[in-house]
Amino acid sequence: MSEQKLNRVVIKEELVELTGDFIKAVLLNQFIYWSERVKDFDKFIQEERSRVENDGKELNIDLQNGWIYKKSEELSKETMLNMTAKSIRNHVKELVNRGFLSERTNPKFKWDKTMQYRVNLTKIQDELYKINYHLEGYKVSIYRSENISVQEVKNTLQRVENYAAIPETISETTSNNIYIPYKEIIEHLNLKVGTNYKHSSKSTQKHIHARWEEGHRLEDFIKVIDNKVVDWLDDAKYSKYLRPETLFGTKFESYLNKPKATQSVNTQPTNRSDLKQLASNDDPEYLEFLRIEREKEAQRKLGVTGY
Repeated sequence: MSEQKLNRVVIKEELVELTGDFIKAVLLNQFIYWSERVKDFDKFIQEERSRVENDGKELNIDLQNGWIYKKSEELSKETMLNMTAKSIRNHVKELVNRGFLSERTNPKFKWDKTMQYRVNLTKIQDELYKINYHLEGYKVSIYRSENISVQEVKNTLQRVENYAAIPETISETTSNNIYIPYKEIIEHLNLKVGTNYKHSSKSTQKHIHARWEEGHRLEDFIKVIDNKVVDWLDDAKYSKYLRPETLFGTKFESYLNKPKATQSVNTQPTNRSDLKQLASNDDPEYLEFLRIEREKEAQRKLGVTGY
């Protein structure tokens, strides 16, 4: 007999403060949850980022992506609020009126009366920053670092439970009006690998900060994590290298730009100059190279050819 999947409801302080009551906070959080799981998520995020271009001024663009099909009855059941469909609609309507959600009917089939909703991340994050909160836990950020002031970063971090005080590294980076999404990066790594690395670790922040200073941004860190998860996660020998110091070390750019066709961990340096470019003796590719070289040497000593 298979286990029944249980519902879970999260009441977030920042959304209660934003919406004014826990019911709307629960409903908005449910929409935010589904917004991360839409099929066109990448295009949805691109649209949201387009809305904060031109120094943060919102653009009037046609919103085509990120729409969620939800009936009031479904929302009531998912959130376990056990409210009537009419009551749910009233609360959702207020979220729409305040700009946190957009709504429409099916643009292709007029007979379909199921409402479609779209989360306005731009509006939500703007309003949260005004009250010294941020949209915690969302898997990507829609803001460019220069759009966030030093004071906004400090005020936001003070609201996060894990920050009793602003870490030293954060203070150094924000002094130059730079916000580095340590938390988002490490949360993505932990989600993909099943680890529990702390984004507040000074060692981890040091590696991320170094790459950020080279001009890399959140999308680059996500891509490197995803690339190396494909390469190493199911390999007992190399999975241990799915860690911040390796992923975000000096070989970061090669992990980022390596063609997909040559992503295998068995890729070997072709000459001594390539070998010198390897990050350290702890690098997986370097260790694999040494292993193959030792095997070749052993074969040569035995008089076996084939290499």
